Amino acid sequence: MLFGWLQQKTIRLIEAALTGVAPLGLLGVVDSPRLARALAERGRRVTAISRNAPGPKRVLFALRAHGGQLPLADGTLAAVIGRADGVDGVLDDWSRVVAEGGLVVVVDRALREESSRLALACGLVDLEQRVAGRVVVTSGRVRKLG
Repeated sequence: MLFGWLQQKTIRLIEAALTGVAPLGLLGVVDSPRLARALAERGRRVTAISRNAPGPKRVLFALRAHGGQLPLADGTLAAVIGRADGVDGVLDDWSRVVAEGGLVVVVDRALREESSRLALACGLVDLEQRVAGRVVVTSGRVRKLG
């Protein structure tokens, strides 16, 4: 489970990052059934995406990723939320499935600088960071080139 340490304050930071994302837009939550449920209970449309385990209950639907790739068409989601785990290409794939102007939100215990570096490396713009204790919530808008 991604967030055994998930707290209400962290959820509020994620909600703050999602300000401006269409309220009815579909959110993808990677590897965190608790976060997927919490956002669904707040009225968000959520699909839980699991890289390791079966999907959670009480969300719109659950998907299973294959080889780290999200099983969604380009531009399908309003936002993707999860932990990048420092895996190369993860944020690039998340950006691929988010619509132009949507958000990639990384929730981690990484150093703020490392989270920023990863977000910038995959082309996210308008970066924002919010901190709750050791948790860093880094969000950036997807800008499609070409």
